[in-house]
Amino acid sequence: GAPAATDDLPSSVLGAEAAGPLAAYQLAVRLHPGAHRLSGQQQVTYPNRTGIELTEIVFRLYPNLPQYGGLMEIGPTWVDGQPSTASLRADRTSLVVPLNSPLAPQASATISLTFDIDIPQKNGNYVLFGHSEGIWSLPDAYPLLAVHESLVGSSGSGTAWYEDLAPPHSDAVFAETAFYDVTLALPSGLTLATTGSIASDMEDGMGYRIYQVTGGPLREFAWLAGANYQMAETEASGARVRSYYLAGDETAGRAALNAAAAALRLYDELFGPYPFPELTVVEAPLGHYGMEYPSLNLMGTDLYR
Repeated sequence: GAPAATDDLPSSVLGAEAAGPLAAYQLAVRLHPGAHRLSGQQQVTYPNRTGIELTEIVFRLYPNLPQYGGLMEIGPTWVDGQPSTASLRADRTSLVVPLNSPLAPQASATISLTFDIDIPQKNGNYVLFGHSEGIWSLPDAYPLLAVHESLVGSSGSGTAWYEDLAPPHSDAVFAETAFYDVTLALPSGLTLATTGSIASDMEDGMGYRIYQVTGGPLREFAWLAGANYQMAETEASGARVRSYYLAGDETAGRAALNAAAAALRLYDELFGPYPFPELTVVEAPLGHYGMEYPSLNLMGTDLYR
């Protein structure tokens, strides 16, 4: 789908495009719980804002990080409809897609590919990626564009891509904001909590519910799903605030909702308008810790109890 028309975006969001057009992702992914696998197709339109000709475009495969513990395999890759032979580097955490011809500044290329991810089963007090406590936690479960040095005033050569491996307890992701249009197929018994906004959802008659999720500019796309989630919601500063919590944790789940709404009102007063239509807080298998994504905030189950 096309990115949102600029007339529909608040001024706080329009500022993100000051340096030029943003990348746009189209994703179609399906969760296969019995196989602990996620399959997907992806198309990304990448505008060259680097100011130099590019001969390759690089994606990060974050599920392959040791701390994520997954395994992402890449299928056929195309550039502007033509086959391209991609390769892996940075300990299999980067996918390098060579371009069929150099991409000039301000020009765009469209990269299409397929992928599969083996999802780890984990137990422990901090599970950022995988299946734990009945929850599917799947942030960054797709090839995510790397950042080019020329876009951030790097002290390096200015011609390379950032492919560093994040230490285990740091924020792993470094990415540009982009627009997202995601079709997500989940077994009907699961409840979805996600970045972006759910534009529609419907049963497919074969045991799956198909969600259409859109958003942008977002740094990344992240989502969780579980069979035991309940949800409470309210409004604050023009945004819909939602709290997803596990059955039995209703008191803490509603307290999380009230705290999130109060924080949003305070930040709106002190710093300015919240740029997204929704803010979501989710109980997650993170022990006493938390993690944050665009419009999606995770708090560990131990904090709720």
